[in-house]
Amino acid sequence: MTSTKTEDIRKNSEAGDSVADSSSSLLSDGEVGGRRSVGRAPNAMEASQKPRIITQVCPIVQFQPTRLLHLLGLGVNASAAPTKFSAVLTLLPPLWGGSATPTPLEAFTQSKNCLSGRRFRSVSSPNRRSTSRALSGIRMRKDMGAEALRGGGGVGEEEEGEEEGEGEGEEGEGEGEEEGEGEEKGIWDSCIPRLCLRENFVSKFAWIFATFVVGLNGCFWGMIIGYSAVALPSFEDDPNRPFDMTDGDKAFFGSITNLGAMAGSLISGPVSTRFGRRVTLALALVPMAISWGVVAFPPNLTLMMAARFLAGMTADFRTSTCQVYIGEIAHPSMRGVLGASPMLLLSLGTIFTVGLGWFLHWKTLAIILGIIPLVNLPLLFLIPESPAWFLAKNRDGEARKALQWIRGSHYDIEPEMKEMEDRRELIRGTKTKIREVFRWMYVKPVLLTVVACAFRQLTGIYSLLYFTVDIFQMAGSSIDPNLATLLIAVVQFVFQCISGFLFDRVGRKKIMMLSCTLISIAHAIFGTYNYLDSEGRIHGLGWVPLASMGLFIVGYGSGVSSLAVLLVSEFLPEKIKDIGGGIIICLNGLSSFLVVDTFFLMQHSWGMHGTFWFYGGCSVFLGIFVLVFLPETNGESLATIERKMTMKSLDIKADFLEAVIEKPKDRSLS
Repeated sequence: MTSTKTEDIRKNSEAGDSVADSSSSLLSDGEVGGRRSVGRAPNAMEASQKPRIITQVCPIVQFQPTRLLHLLGLGVNASAAPTKFSAVLTLLPPLWGGSATPTPLEAFTQSKNCLSGRRFRSVSSPNRRSTSRALSGIRMRKDMGAEALRGGGGVGEEEEGEEEGEGEGEEGEGEGEEEGEGEEKGIWDSCIPRLCLRENFVSKFAWIFATFVVGLNGCFWGMIIGYSAVALPSFEDDPNRPFDMTDGDKAFFGSITNLGAMAGSLISGPVSTRFGRRVTLALALVPMAISWGVVAFPPNLTLMMAARFLAGMTADFRTSTCQVYIGEIAHPSMRGVLGASPMLLLSLGTIFTVGLGWFLHWKTLAIILGIIPLVNLPLLFLIPESPAWFLAKNRDGEARKALQWIRGSHYDIEPEMKEMEDRRELIRGTKTKIREVFRWMYVKPVLLTVVACAFRQLTGIYSLLYFTVDIFQMAGSSIDPNLATLLIAVVQFVFQCISGFLFDRVGRKKIMMLSCTLISIAHAIFGTYNYLDSEGRIHGLGWVPLASMGLFIVGYGSGVSSLAVLLVSEFLPEKIKDIGGGIIICLNGLSSFLVVDTFFLMQHSWGMHGTFWFYGGCSVFLGIFVLVFLPETNGESLATIERKMTMKSLDIKADFLEAVIEKPKDRSLS
């Protein structure tokens, strides 16, 4: 029986000499993973027959690896490809998760990662020990096959040689194993970091999908904003409109959504704490769809305004919860790009609405926009609840499952679980009340977030988005106002895409500073143009308003647009995140309402140039505020950020109390 198997293997070996010659040096006992260990050199027979042993372990090697690697676009030469490919396939089975033979897709994916030099995080010590044992098993199977080819040997002899490091030619290999397991060097350091260790592979698709489903709330806000820009002209041109609207009604039609946002943000925090993030997000979708139905078929002006109020309330009812959820599930390495996604989707929603509004009736557009929230409803039940919320409710098992789903089935979640459990001790067993937000230890993060969000609105962004047509008409621009509205939305979307990646690579503060600088320059140019135009000193430069407002959108979209989302998700401590986030979003809605509602008043009092110079001054102040007061949080965990924020506030309080106590002592001594 043994001789028959030996003969078959020798025949197969003759057909695969090219693979054997290139693989022998890498897979021999004397050299493993590119690192030589003390031992004997392999003889010619062993060198030519070991690739056949690989074929027995991973039969996929029979598929002409060189050709397949070229089909995969790996760009390796013919001599090196079989060697590396065979080595990868030899090491894969025990690392893949217990399967004796990986599927072709699995094997090719892993080998591509190996050959491209992709590195992953090092695993914990238990995983290293288990991997070392798995590699020892591979070497034992390999040597068993070589012994069979020599016509002798039993399994017991090889096992004894493995354990004791004795026998002919086995001493070096035994020392190599001892070094690999004891000092965790050798084969681990040379080979394993280049393999795709799925225990530590972060499933970015799960993050992206969950963030998209939750971040669609930004798209809903974009639809609300974009509808005002394109539906009101269509409403005026409709001979069968149910009622007429004055200029004041049109302005209130746009700004009343911010009043609704204030109401929605105040009640979302307690609901999110009690029922969870996912349930809170789902509760608002049906009322949002109803509001669009009333807008499409309004019996009178009052009910139409009430529907707009409801639309703003349901959208901002979800906003703070959306930001909290994304901040809780995002890995520190991707929190910037994921945190910016709601504002990115807001721009996408505006583009979608403005584009459809060009050729759709205002009623048809409202019906379509009312269907989209209902599509989002079933998607929410495909994603898990926030692991942090589960932990806050002492549901550790569900928290572990949720985090594992988000990070990927083979990702080591224990460090993150430990960190979240430590943070839970700060909030478990206590009921957060509104007055907790104003405790001294939370003063700094809350105050920084409130001021930054308020001056973000004072850059004038929503005045531009709601009244784009009026602004370009008053500025005397030669560009079609509807086209200008669409171009501004497209530019904002593009630069928000770019900013999301820059946040995690360049840092928050640098991007924010650049953003504020561009906004200030844009407002200065636009205000100066309007001033000179009102004085009759400028002619033939009708493109300047569009260029300056385009620069404004570039600056806003590249950083400031995501400021509120990042601050609420990163700065607010876990204990006050729900209630504090609701209060801050409420104040954000109030400032937005005031900016939009006072735009025409400021324009009549100060002129267009004075209004935008004021917005430019607020942008300069915001840039200075970011430079001086906002800390850099790029790559830091939420727990680290929370410790920095709260401990700094407590240090300030301690210094203040110490100064107050020491002053009477000094006076008494004097």
